Amino acid sequence: MLSERFKHIFMLRSVTRVGHARGDLTLGPITSERRQGQFEKNRDWLVLTPATARRDRRAMIDRFEAVKDSVDSLSYNDLKVATGSADIGIIACGLSNGYALEAVKWLDMEAKVSFLKIGTPWPLPERLIRELLASSRNIIVVEELEPFVETHVKAIALDAGLSVRVHGKDVLPG
Repeated sequence: MLSERFKHIFMLRSVTRVGHARGDLTLGPITSERRQGQFEKNRDWLVLTPATARRDRRAMIDRFEAVKDSVDSLSYNDLKVATGSADIGIIACGLSNGYALEAVKWLDMEAKVSFLKIGTPWPLPERLIRELLASSRNIIVVEELEPFVETHVKAIALDAGLSVRVHGKDVLPG
């Protein structure tokens, strides 16, 4: 569990399409081990009252930096760079990832498109994003609702000094 590993709170954000989605699921090994639920009253890292938050702000920032340093290597984020030179790179997160992969397959462009699946929209896997930005001239960000990832990808490109075109809600407004 990430929250146990980093002693940091993680949230799962459900969006409309996830709530209405269905699909096949492949389970990993299932153990018969039963974990005993427990409650420890003084777990300050989980209970951020104003006094605790002020006292532990530096520790919280350090924990978040540790999370940021690890997201590039988490299995939730996966980069596949097309062999040769890919003119198009796609960044997709959530259920939009499945739609984008399906569209690329229907267009028979799997070998011509680099693809970054993002499973941690915050913090973003910045090293993987920079790698994709450096390997493609045009990026399409596919995400639901507001252009959260798109905005941050544009900022990463600007900070890295890369002249790559990043599209998102301008071409996929839904």
